[in-house]
Amino acid sequence: MLAAVIGLAGIFWSGCRRIRPPVTSQPVPKTKPAATQAVSAPASRPAPKLLEYKVRQGDTIRKIAVRECGTSAAEWKIKKYNHDLDEKNLKVGQIIMIPEKKAKPAPPKK
Repeated sequence: MLAAVIGLAGIFWSGCRRIRPPVTSQPVPKTKPAATQAVSAPASRPAPKLLEYKVRQGDTIRKIAVRECGTSAAEWKIKKYNHDLDEKNLKVGQIIMIPEKKAKPAPPKK
């Protein structure tokens, strides 16, 4: 029984060998130094506008996100801007930073 298990393990490991690329005698082409290569700058985004919010009785981060930002998806943003925020121990009167509510687009004219 043990020999069968060892035999099967050998078959398994033989199929898992690392494949090496073929060795060529041609030299590898050199690239330009990093200083001369063109690098595109990442598009910069404007910093989000943050507002101070005073925690009220019964508030949770989700309730604040829905009421003040318009969606519960803003919950992660509130956590992002308040690194030391303990969401289970929000205190009434505590000041936290929340993202500014985005204005809804105007309805199309008929």
